[in-house]
Amino acid sequence: MKKIKFPYGQEGMVFESQEDIEVFQPDCRSPLQDAYTSIIKNLLRPLGYHRTLFDMAKECKTACIVVDAYYPPDVNHKILKPLLKTLHASGMTPENITLLLASEYPSEFSEEIARQMFANKTFTDYSIYSHRVAAYTQHELLGKTSRGTPVYLDKRLNEAEIKIMVGGINAHFFYGFSAAPLLLPLGLSGPETIQAFYKLHDQNTASIYPLFDQNSVLYHELTQIIDMVGVDFIVNVLIDHQHRFIDIFSGKPTRVIVEIAKNLCSEEFCHVQGQADVVVTCTGSPHSDQSWYHNLMSICLSNTLLSETGTLIYVTSLFDTYDTEQREAIVTKEDIIAQLVRDKVMNVSNEHILSCLNQLSIVFVSPSYTSDTDFNDQREVHFCRHFDRAVQVARKDLQRNPRILLLPDGLYTPICLARP
Repeated sequence: MKKIKFPYGQEGMVFESQEDIEVFQPDCRSPLQDAYTSIIKNLLRPLGYHRTLFDMAKECKTACIVVDAYYPPDVNHKILKPLLKTLHASGMTPENITLLLASEYPSEFSEEIARQMFANKTFTDYSIYSHRVAAYTQHELLGKTSRGTPVYLDKRLNEAEIKIMVGGINAHFFYGFSAAPLLLPLGLSGPETIQAFYKLHDQNTASIYPLFDQNSVLYHELTQIIDMVGVDFIVNVLIDHQHRFIDIFSGKPTRVIVEIAKNLCSEEFCHVQGQADVVVTCTGSPHSDQSWYHNLMSICLSNTLLSETGTLIYVTSLFDTYDTEQREAIVTKEDIIAQLVRDKVMNVSNEHILSCLNQLSIVFVSPSYTSDTDFNDQREVHFCRHFDRAVQVARKDLQRNPRILLLPDGLYTPICLARP
């Protein structure tokens, strides 16, 4: 019997497959042996530049490093240490370097939370701030793109002489995949920029992965914003759910995007062979388990791997605070979307998000539930305490034994972009 642990709280949840069920996983690429050395090598041979980051920094007195707040803190620390060492070697002191915390969805992180995320003594001498989407006095209007998107930017980044962004590469429910450049319009700006950028979803239906498609409206809009802001350097990493580094891309932002697309379409990244009847997954990390945004992205990623009427079994603690009555009231996917995006500044219609979910049914699994929801045909969404019950729901309308795809890495699963 196959046993796979899924991230949930401190202990995780173990899925045990039954003997009559075909269970498979994608073969993920082996992690790098020495992440620190690999980052240093990337900084010395940056994509799109003939100079190193050290050479670039020698000509500057101040730096701002944008950090993805929803990326695991230990991963951010591993990226930042060689970056900071390089900046110091160029002549900068900690007083000249700002760490700016942001997220692809603009959550309001307090300065106290920002400090807690960098409690390591390595960072005690640095100025650490959190971007606040509604703090208009901290924003500066840089102008508009050719399509009229107003570009408001956090002044602390704009005022730095060298601008650096670090983050990860994950699936995204609208843009196929996301990378650090999306922090600019979606995490470091004001509501006007965020809402205008999300409306570009209507313009990107021709490509499954518009961020990596140089002909897409989103790509052209994003590269314009990168040029307007003057971002100098990006470090993007691929990690697995154990926070091991799978790949590192650093250098000129536009070149990094191209290189990521090329690598994610290579033979080194696995193809999932055929669509599954059931996908069992999660966000991939307890760090993002309480983030509605990352849960939504994980759900939409799973949908691309399911058969037309497949079932998603999804492990999350997101609804642990709901009582039985509140969970019973969630019957359809529209209800789920309403819960996930209510009171958010995305300004995207529920129909747009629903189009990412097609015909799938969703079974949320958490051991904290006091009871399961009723097992009936009227529900598109179920809540179960155990995997066994969830699999029963998934098998209900199948005329054969289900083919189950396990994705315990969640959003950190490096699925190949090129579909077979």
